[in-house]
Amino acid sequence: MQRFIRLFISAIVITLVNKTGIATGFVTWHYTGAANQLAVQIPLALAISIAGTMLWLLKFGRWHRLELERDAFYVFLLILPVGALLWVPIHYLVTGYLTGMGNIIGGWIFAFLANVPAFALSAHFWRLRQENEAQET
Repeated sequence: MQRFIRLFISAIVITLVNKTGIATGFVTWHYTGAANQLAVQIPLALAISIAGTMLWLLKFGRWHRLELERDAFYVFLLILPVGALLWVPIHYLVTGYLTGMGNIIGGWIFAFLANVPAFALSAHFWRLRQENEAQET
């Protein structure tokens, strides 16, 4: 049970990082007045999401205590329902109406695009850190 709670907390944190990236990209697009929303929003959202996820996975390990190679897949799977469960009320509070299934699917696609490289890069850097620590001893 304790392991599931750690996985669930990480899924919530990473989902919030993803939603923050999306919102920051949207606000940036809105204030720049650029003609193409997705050309501004998606690259910025991906950069924020990847960096934020890597920060969580690599720098806050004592909080989540995940084993990246073992737990990453489960966290990734949990992000999908957690993302939908968090997005619907957030969208309702911001816009005043429920979001459509298209937005939820778009969030899942974004989560895949952002979290696959974030998890892969984090696992790579985690392995390098483990190898360096092993060589130092």
